[in-house]
Amino acid sequence: MVLSTIQTAGVLVAVFYYIMTLRNQNQLRKSQFFHAIYEKLTNPEEIKNVYADILQWHWDNFDDFERKYGLDVNPEAFNQRHAALNWGNFLGNLWKKNLIDREIAYNTLPFAISQIWNKFKPIIEEQRVRYNFGPDYLSGLEFMANETEKMWKRKVSGSLEPFAESIK
Repeated sequence: MVLSTIQTAGVLVAVFYYIMTLRNQNQLRKSQFFHAIYEKLTNPEEIKNVYADILQWHWDNFDDFERKYGLDVNPEAFNQRHAALNWGNFLGNLWKKNLIDREIAYNTLPFAISQIWNKFKPIIEEQRVRYNFGPDYLSGLEFMANETEKMWKRKVSGSLEPFAESIK
């Protein structure tokens, strides 16, 4: 009887250790993932691509946008935009599926996603219709921008709109 009690206790300790190890590995993976995001956000080249470049673009309407920044006429601009929008879409899809911590994502990216979405919303909405991309095209980016706005409103009085207006 004493032997079976010791064996049971040993099994319980092993299970507890295994669970704790899995939990710690999961926390480490999350930390590594957010570190990779942080590195992207603090990389001077990435900052230049998003903030110094694409958020400074100006256009009058969709056709003007395509004449200036479309794939056929400006492949470099297309690549910059594609990278930024799809990065935000990827993060938004992870957020939507609860695969990243929302508070950490919000605290790490309080304005970046909203800025990108607000700047390109009319273009994305027109692409969804004109090119038949459908309503899910860049929906992760849209979702994260909307969630960021909601979190902002809960934490701060006011809207992100004045900030978004500064980049239009």
